Amino acid sequence: MSYITLVELLDSPGATELAQVAGPEHLVVVPAALLIATINGADRSIWSVDEQAAADAAVATITSARTDADQLIDGYLRVRYALPLLTVPALLRKLARHITRYELHRYRVDAEHPIVRAYRDAVKLLEALSAGRVTLGAADPIAPDTSSSGGVEFTGRSAQFADSLRRI
Repeated sequence: MSYITLVELLDSPGATELAQVAGPEHLVVVPAALLIATINGADRSIWSVDEQAAADAAVATITSARTDADQLIDGYLRVRYALPLLTVPALLRKLARHITRYELHRYRVDAEHPIVRAYRDAVKLLEALSAGRVTLGAADPIAPDTSSSGGVEFTGRSAQFADSLRRI
């Protein structure tokens, strides 16, 4: 299971950015329209065979970065959750987006770049999830049940306290 799809990555960070960072470095940047067509399985016949091969290589690079993000997220979640999760909470999609973007930019940005900061924040949040300091929200499969009335709940022998008072 992947926490984010290639189509979701086309929305953000966007096809243009993905085409710029995922294409083979020694070649011209893959046109964003070709990358969109490749990811969506659309007709690519208007592009040359070399351009199509470059787009395929770019998609492979994006997929590899996404797989790296999935494995990092799984490593943290595995401590508390049974994997794979039945549904992907929005929070995990957001973290996967930040981590994938970082993986694609890893060697192109300095330590203070917003992409690096977003990655570090994502890892900190994963650490908090793993430690139980944060939950996945309403979609959290192990979040405490908050559906009770919030009142005091008694269990065990109800007369135990009264019995102890009689003995005094």
